Formats: sequence, structure tokens, C-alpha cells
Amino acid sequence: MPTLPTSSIDISAGVTFQQQPSRTWYINRETRRIQGEVDGLAAVRQAVEIILNVERFRWQIYRPYSGMQWEGLIGQDPGTARGGSAGPRGMWRPNCSAGSPRP
Repeated sequence: MPTLPTSSIDISAGVTFQQQPSRTWYINRETRRIQGEVDGLAAVRQAVEIILNVERFRWQIYRPYSGMQWEGLIGQDPGTARGGSAGPRGMWRPNCSAGSPRP
């Protein structure tokens, strides 16, 4: 049976949240040009769109940890795309079902 991790950290007194910077260049999708800067929710939304829609390692303008690795997943077993014992490129993908193998 899966168990929750244990820790010596006591969070019963509460957690302090800190605002993190999210300022980035604004990409206008209609004109396909950069137009100034954007901050807050719009910047985070734009970052998520880029991460989900850009093939990882294909464009040098994006950092190596940005993007998705969709190549090679088309036609594969659906369990490979959702996660399982070993996903594409041999990366460990956790499976939430009970009794699943651990890394």
C-alpha cells in the first residue's frame, strides 16, 4: 500500500508564500512579433503554451529544459504517453496505481 513521505518539517504554524518574478517578452500571436513585455498570469500562460507546443531540443532559441518530447510517441501504446514503468527515452514516469514498481 502506498504511503505518504515522512518529514521532520512542521508546517502546522502555516506556510509563507512569496511572489516570484514572471516578467517576460510578450509574443503577439496575430502578428507573430514580440511587442514589449508582460508580467503575471499572462506571462505564465504564455510560458505554459510554449512548453506544451514546442518540440524539445528542436529550436536553439529555447532552453533544453523547455518543451515537450512528442517525437516518437505517435503510434505508441497509450500507457507510454501517460506514464508507466519506463516512458520515452528511458525516463522514469511514475504510475499512481498501487503496487507499481518503484525507481
